[in-house]
Formats: sequence, structure tokens, C-alpha cells
Amino acid sequence: MLLCSSGAFALVSEPPVVKPRVIATSPHDASAFTQGLLLSGGSFFESTGLNGRSSLREVTPRTGAVVRRVDLGKEYFAEGLALVGDTLFQLTWQSGVAFSYDLKTFKSQGSFRYDGEGWGLCYDGARLVMSDGSGTLFFRDPKTFALTGQVAVKLAGRDVTRLNELECVGELVYANVWQTHTILRIDPKSGEVLTQVDASELAREQPGADVLNGIAYDPATQHFFLTGKLWSKVYETAFTFAPGQLGPTDAGLSPRDASAPGAAPSVGSGGAKSSADGSSQGQAAQGGLTAPDGATDAPSTSKPSTSKPSTSKPSTSKPSRPTPSPS
Repeated sequence: MLLCSSGAFALVSEPPVVKPRVIATSPHDASAFTQGLLLSGGSFFESTGLNGRSSLREVTPRTGAVVRRVDLGKEYFAEGLALVGDTLFQLTWQSGVAFSYDLKTFKSQGSFRYDGEGWGLCYDGARLVMSDGSGTLFFRDPKTFALTGQVAVKLAGRDVTRLNELECVGELVYANVWQTHTILRIDPKSGEVLTQVDASELAREQPGADVLNGIAYDPATQHFFLTGKLWSKVYETAFTFAPGQLGPTDAGLSPRDASAPGAAPSVGSGGAKSSADGSSQGQAAQGGLTAPDGATDAPSTSKPSTSKPSTSKPSTSKPSRPTPSPS
């Protein structure tokens, strides 16, 4: 693509496309309308949406069992989720309120107001990064939730939109694009899309379900856990980046398949648990993740049942949600 700046034209190349390699799978509640996902202390923490069905959950990765759950009022449609220290922040779609909870007890710690819609949320170690369905990332103070800045995201010089679920990894932000199965790897300093992750092959394994909408990163293994709205599985995956596609802002990722020999074992397969600050916390419980055909680094335990409940899929994938204009 050619861009003109001060009368001069410059060639802007398309960012490379990579596909996630599946390391293992685990069960996921197929009635959960996933809106946010993160990994901490060996557990998934998940925000689920829909009015009357929104919740905050702690989930055991290897079994998909819900350990703890807090349901929101029927007037709230829960959205993105982030962890700051021992505090969880959960957005709502159109209510303009973010709830905060104690990580260990799920006890309410209050709420914050914000303008506009809430979609995705993550914490980069210094600030909260938020999306509202536009092509803009917003930065917020984790103590006050005050807006401190924003950046417009560009893909090869073009505007993007519908940025949804977010995962902060190092200084970069991974954002899935609503109504697609694409994840964008973004430099939040410039707004530039560095890489596109095509997860459409995973989505094809979930016929009748909704779109990809859950990204959780494990710094101990450099693996990404991916799921979606009403998906029956969580996929533990590795993203393989070519030399030159990574920099110091990736905080530990290396230009190789993170599941190659010598990589740390996964949380679900008996590896180190990832804490909120990315540190190791000993060994996880006995693994229960299921390796795909041909994989050699997953446990040999039999695959737990992941059959989808017989409840029919609600037609609630936010069809009425308008595409907001970038702020």
C-alpha cells in the first residue's frame, strides 16, 4: 500500500499473518458467552456476557469446572476483564460502569463510571488498556479509571474497527476483531498492527457457536489460550513468529514455536502456574488437557468430555450493537 506524507509516497507493507498451533485442548462451558479471559495462579478468570446471564468466574483450566461464580444483575451485559495486583476489573457493554472485585474472594470493591461502551480490557503493568468497538485503544489509570490517553490502530496505514477482547503481553496488545476470527498484535505506542493471527481453523471446529472472544497468555510457557462465545473448548496454542517479527517489547516471546523442545510445560499439563505478575508459583495439579493428533508435548491422560449442552444457541451475538465511530 502507498501512503502519501508531505507529498512523498512510502510503501507500507501488510503485516505478516501467522496461525496458532494447537498444543492441547480442554473443556469449556458451551453456555458461557465469553467476553474476557485471563490466566492467574493456575486458574482462568472469565467474564461472560448477555443480560441475565452475565457473570465473573474462576475456572479450572484442565477440567473447565467453575470453581467460583458471581452473577451480575439482569440489567448488566458484562464485557472485558483485567487483573491489577489482587483486583479484578470487569467492564459492562452499555451501562458505563466497571466493577472491581477482590481476586481471592470475589467480594465487591466498588465500581467506576466511564463514557461510551465497554468491550475489551487488559493491564500492561502500568495502565489499563480498553477497547470500545472502534479502532481506538484507550488508556486508563488503574487507581481511578480516569482516561489518560488513546491511540488509533492502523493496519498497513488503514483504519481498523471493532477491536474487542484484549490481552496485554509485554508492551504489546493482542486484540481480537469482533465478528472475525482474527487477532491483531498491536504496538500501542504507535497503533501499528505488527502481526495478524488467523484463528479461523479453530473456529471451524465450533460449528453453531459464536465468534472467537477469549485470549489468555501464560508467560511461563509463552502459550496463548483461545476460546470463544459458546465454544465447547479452550485451545492452548503457540504462535510462531519469524525472526525479525519480535522485539524487546514482546517480553519473553522468542522467534520460535514456544512449544518446541526445551520450552516450559503448560499449566494444564503439569507445568508452572502463572501468577498475576507473571512469576512462577510451583507446580500445577495433574494435567487434563488433551493433545491434538500428532502433538508430543501434551499429557497422555484421556480427553475429558467436552460435549456441548443441548441448550440452543441464543441469537444474542450483539446483532443490535452499532459499530461505534472511533473516538
